[in-house]
Amino acid sequence: MIKKNILMLYFASLSLFGKTQIPVLRSNTSNTEKEASVIFKNFSGQYDFIISFTRESYWWGNKRFFWILGHKQDHWEKLFLSEKQKKNSEWSKPVISKEEFNQNNADSIVNFFNQNRFWELNRDSLNINQREIDDKKNQVFSISDAVNYKFEILSKQEFLIIACYAPEHFLEKIPEIKCREVFIRCRDFFISQLKKTNN
Repeated sequence: MIKKNILMLYFASLSLFGKTQIPVLRSNTSNTEKEASVIFKNFSGQYDFIISFTRESYWWGNKRFFWILGHKQDHWEKLFLSEKQKKNSEWSKPVISKEEFNQNNADSIVNFFNQNRFWELNRDSLNINQREIDDKKNQVFSISDAVNYKFEILSKQEFLIIACYAPEHFLEKIPEIKCREVFIRCRDFFISQLKKTNN
């Protein structure tokens, strides 16, 4: 009976997400990060699965813009969320638009992330900014006012943040940190797929 129930759940999950194998996520976020997250506040409990992407920088610190891929009720949606900071430092009510998103393009994104083990990327490793020169000395690299690229991944139970500051710059300086290559590859693929139309 138990085996039968497990099989029923397995096939139900396959039919729910079509050809896409949705990953098993492990949360890496604190309660403070959940409370501060625009994505968690606006979409928690509303979708089966969310991948959100944004670019953070000092140069547009008073604006927020998110590209979002969401799944619920047997279909995928492409969403855009924007906010502006008011003079009193509070944020405006989010403006959210959405449209249907092609199943094949959604499959391509999730499967590409699966193949590259994107969900396993470690935030600390992605943001290493120094290398060891010898046993007593490290070489430290820095850059000011660059862009922090951030993904927020949300399922019904888990919330994951994968972010990397100035990945191209630090990859050039510390090429042995290979996880940045994976991050850049997945970031670029996500953006290219979300730009596609439903034709």
